[in-house]
Amino acid sequence: MRLEDIDAYALGDLIGVVYDSALEQNQWQSLITRITDMFPGFFGWTSSFHNEYWLGMYNADGFNDLLLERWDVERTDDDRVFTQMPDELNDMRRVQRTRVLPTLGGILNSRQVFTDEELYSFEFYKQKMKPMGIGHWIGLAFAVSGPRYATIAFAEIDAMPVEKDYDGLHALMELLSPHVVRAMRMSRALHLAKQSADAFQGFLDVVALPLIVCDTDGLLQ
Repeated sequence: MRLEDIDAYALGDLIGVVYDSALEQNQWQSLITRITDMFPGFFGWTSSFHNEYWLGMYNADGFNDLLLERWDVERTDDDRVFTQMPDELNDMRRVQRTRVLPTLGGILNSRQVFTDEELYSFEFYKQKMKPMGIGHWIGLAFAVSGPRYATIAFAEIDAMPVEKDYDGLHALMELLSPHVVRAMRMSRALHLAKQSADAFQGFLDVVALPLIVCDTDGLLQ
């Protein structure tokens, strides 16, 4: 599918998936699955970072058969998460941060940051991406707090011989960005409200608590 093939109805339905997906236990699972279905040849995941250091990664629908055998012992079948990235493998992100910093709702397009030659020279590419058969990626920062941030990202599966609409996926991410950020804020607010309700459950069982979600400027979300 190409972006121009997505009509207003399909786009509206996808925006609805954004808000539903933000509330999932494995956040963004449905959204990642839907987008990778719409754009064949891409591999989707969420990641969290502290500056250039990779804190963890989650792949919503499991590593597909093409990629499964090419991951390493840092991956766990139960959680589909890896941590403790060796520092030598943070080289790509270290250079990336000298050229572009994450902003809330911002889109990172690796083709606008690295040439092919640069990408292929990084240890992270050589030891992680190349064995998996993935290349350039597009990421959306859905949470930013000081040096920490989290992204939804989609990488091209170089080993998959299908036409890949990289520019179309970038354009779709830009359209979805404000909804992803708003859905994340609402999810966070609901999570905090639930924590408060749980803490005072014995006192507030019969009290109805309205909830209003605002951004930092006081605008209703």
